[in-house]
Amino acid sequence: MSKTQKTENPERNTYETILKKLVKDGGVRGWIVVNYQGIPVKYYGYENEDAIKFAGGVMSLVDKCNKFFAQDFVHEIIPQNLTTLQTIQLRTQKNELIIVPHFKVLLICVYDPAYEEPQKENGEQNDEVLL
Repeated sequence: MSKTQKTENPERNTYETILKKLVKDGGVRGWIVVNYQGIPVKYYGYENEDAIKFAGGVMSLVDKCNKFFAQDFVHEIIPQNLTTLQTIQLRTQKNELIIVPHFKVLLICVYDPAYEEPQKENGEQNDEVLL
């Protein structure tokens, strides 16, 4: 392989495929992947300005949640090993946000709260994606 050829990252392609499938099939309006400097590195369904606004607001919320979990009085109630932020689900009239922190990036999925999954016809199989 020459030095100029790009190598494909199969893990990255898998994540992108799953995110695109969510938008196609699951009532997701869009998604934003944000680095921990608050910069949207990849997004779908939003203009650049909107992605930046979402990223700023969500990063502030995640930072405040992490500061809350780090306080001593929280550790008196909840064991320290259980105070790691896993997900945030925030529902408004217009959107439902699912925020998932990862060690490198933060994923923001924006759902339509009025979305209803179509009824499956007899004999139709469930398409489940295992992560």
